[in-house]
Amino acid sequence: MASHRDLKPENLLLDEKNNIKIADFGMASLQMEGSMLETSCGSPHYASPEIIRGALPFDDDNLRQLLEKVKRGVFHIPHFVPPECQDLLRGMVEVNANKRISYV
Repeated sequence: MASHRDLKPENLLLDEKNNIKIADFGMASLQMEGSMLETSCGSPHYASPEIIRGALPFDDDNLRQLLEKVKRGVFHIPHFVPPECQDLLRGMVEVNANKRISYV
């Protein structure tokens, strides 16, 4: 499987029918199925604070357990995050796509 690793607005182009075309595969990498890439790359301007700090919402030392957490939507929100932000985060990470928060 190939991973682009630098998706951002500047690398998304539209054709004459408004179909999205992905450009600039300069940081792309081949990834073996079941493995995870370990090199941080891409544009730091678009990286989330969690990525920079290494504090990802889903975390586990065991890859299989990590993927189960992602599938079930099991993650930890630090106690200092205000309740309204906690609600927003839960809405964004909702497993059921029909219940997930939307901007539309």
